[in-house]
Amino acid sequence: MDAVMRSVVVRKKGMRNWWQGFQALSHHSSPSARRLQQEEENRGRTVCSSTSVSSSSSSSALSSGIAFFSSTPEHQVSSLKPKVEILQGLGLREEEIEKLVPRIQGYSVDNVREKVSFLENSAGVGRKSLVKIISSDPAVFGRSIEHSLKPKVEFLKDLGLKDEDLGRVVPFVVDRSLQGMLQKIAFLESSGLKRDRIGSVVAAFPRIFSYNLENNLKKKTAFLESEATGGESIAQLLTTHPDVLGRSLGNLSRRADFLRSKGLKASLLVRGPCADVSTRRLKAGVDRLVGFGFRMTDAASQMLKKQPNVLFRTAESIGKRRDFLAEALQCSIEEAEQVVLRQPSILNQSEKGIVSKLEFLVNNMGYSKKEMMKYPQFLTSSLEAKIKPRHRVLESLKSLDLLKKRDANLLSILLKMSEKEFVQKFVQGSPEAAALYKGSMLLS
Repeated sequence: MDAVMRSVVVRKKGMRNWWQGFQALSHHSSPSARRLQQEEENRGRTVCSSTSVSSSSSSSALSSGIAFFSSTPEHQVSSLKPKVEILQGLGLREEEIEKLVPRIQGYSVDNVREKVSFLENSAGVGRKSLVKIISSDPAVFGRSIEHSLKPKVEFLKDLGLKDEDLGRVVPFVVDRSLQGMLQKIAFLESSGLKRDRIGSVVAAFPRIFSYNLENNLKKKTAFLESEATGGESIAQLLTTHPDVLGRSLGNLSRRADFLRSKGLKASLLVRGPCADVSTRRLKAGVDRLVGFGFRMTDAASQMLKKQPNVLFRTAESIGKRRDFLAEALQCSIEEAEQVVLRQPSILNQSEKGIVSKLEFLVNNMGYSKKEMMKYPQFLTSSLEAKIKPRHRVLESLKSLDLLKKRDANLLSILLKMSEKEFVQKFVQGSPEAAALYKGSMLLS
């Protein structure tokens, strides 16, 4: 046995300190461990005088591991092996297990196995999340399933969390008190959230259980309610954008001050994709637009809310598109700028597509290009799927004198009505119109 143990130890260059101490000693008695420890210490003194610093460090680390296990009662050493095997089975790395072993030695094998089984099977926690729970809070093995873990899981289910969401939320509550969880939910209800919506908010942002109620959540919601709701209630805000609570109050305040200083609405903090843009990129993008000559009006706020990607365009690309529109629409630079501000998605349209739509507008519909000042959405609507089919139906009805006087503005009808509204008003009840509409769709 001593020869086997020695053969393990002398291969210290390929071994990993604490972990190897366990592997080398877990199969042997405590007296053997102590003998091995003494041999390792004697050998280490010799090695230190003739080998590199890294080799000495490895030997010292291994000695540390051996020292721990040699001073551990034999029955505890043997009981650690099945625990380590459980951790290995979950996919923990050796260095992670090294850190965990001293912290779980006080828990029985059955205890460890029972908690792992509950979290995986009853709480739906995935392997990756389970590893994070154990690594950050091994004290989870000391919590009662019946009096701690299970009540929290049942509470989350009562909130309406689905099984697929439960596993993502549980890691954020295993180390929280049930009373604290109840206080967070009561706070959401007092903010106006309905009970049937709270579950979706928690599922979308489970980190809410990690924040201090008085010094974090209440202060943030008070700030958002006064500065950035855009006229909507805080309940509506938290329902659609619960992750805004993850931002620090300082971050929110600085962003709000910056937006207001540029003439933009502070509601951009939380409304639309722009809310996900980092503060640094938001500032750089807005400053670039301002420097290029764009005026930060309410229209600009709407643009950034709908099309935040404009913040990442270079001044050159924006200027090129603005100049192209001024030429294509035969309008001034200022007018072209307003078209972009009112319909920012025009920046994503190809020049060829814009030209095709303008040609159809003038040659087939008989309108002037100046109409784009009123209806810039024409340039972002699909020519084949929307404009042409609707135009054919309306022209047919007009030729038959079936359009009412108030419906004479074909461009307004064509663009502003939803598909359902258009079909109900102009297609249903008329076989000719229905055939023409379907036919035009097929032709396109």
